[in-house]
Amino acid sequence: MLTIITPTFNSRDRLNSAIQSVLSQSSPHWELIICPDDALDYSDLLSIDGRIKVVPSNLIASGPAMARNRGLNHVSDNAVAYLHDDDQFTRNYVEESLRALQSTNAILFPTTCIDDSEKIARVVGQRSESLTIDQFAVKLGSLHV
Repeated sequence: MLTIITPTFNSRDRLNSAIQSVLSQSSPHWELIICPDDALDYSDLLSIDGRIKVVPSNLIASGPAMARNRGLNHVSDNAVAYLHDDDQFTRNYVEESLRALQSTNAILFPTTCIDDSEKIARVVGQRSESLTIDQFAVKLGSLHV
C-alpha cells in the first residue's frame, strides 16, 4: 500500500482536484492522509472513500513541512508519497510507485514534476537513495515549489 500525505492550507477547491487524482488511480492500494494547516473543517472528506483520513487540524498555521510531519504519524505502511493540495497524480502513479518500491526496496525514488505545459519542472530524489521514513521526513520535510 502507498500512503499519500497531502498538506493543505485554506484551499478546498484545489484540494478537490488532488483528491480526484488519487481516487482515479489504476491501483486501489493507497490511503490518503489529509493534513490541514488551518482551522477549516475537512471532516466531510471522510465520507468520500474509506481510504481517506483527516488528521486533526492545526488552529495556528505552522507550514506545509509540519503538516506533512503530522501526517507521517498516521501512516499504515512504509511506502509514503507526498501530494501537494494543488498538484495531481497521473492515473498510474500508485501502481508504478509500488512496482518501483518492490523492485528496489527503497522508500524514496525519483518523482518527476511537470508543469501545465507538460515540461519537466523538477525531479525529486535519486535512484540510489534508500531512506527510512524519518530520513525521508527530514530530507523532504520543507520541499515546496
